[in-house]
Amino acid sequence: MTESWERLALCRRPDADPAWWHSVGNKGIRTARSWCARCPVAEQCLAYVMRMEEGTRHRYGVYGGLTGPERRQYADTGVRPAPNDTAGRTHGRPPSPCGTEAAYQRHLREHEPTDEACRRAHAAHVAHYRPAGSGRS
Repeated sequence: MTESWERLALCRRPDADPAWWHSVGNKGIRTARSWCARCPVAEQCLAYVMRMEEGTRHRYGVYGGLTGPERRQYADTGVRPAPNDTAGRTHGRPPSPCGTEAAYQRHLREHEPTDEACRRAHAAHVAHYRPAGSGRS
């Protein structure tokens, strides 16, 4: 049975890959969290999955922005943990500005659209590191 709020969930959009929410690696988890952070029904999602998982020890996937172990901790302690997502953190540094190779790679990593300045920077990077006549076509 579909809850009334589920149709508003961003993860239901056709451009959302279901694998992101059930990923083992940091990249998929980070992507799922970024979608959950913008989702208008993330709180309802988390409350729903917490009810569904009540009494279980094994929890999988990202729901409401929390991973399975984070939801288990939340259920055990009653204290909502901060998402434990160390992948992709800048450690206090601002992100690289657009128009750089680093920003281009960040856009790809975060599944964001790339802007013209970043595409130009990437093309220059590729041209610099791929010598003429390298045999690639």
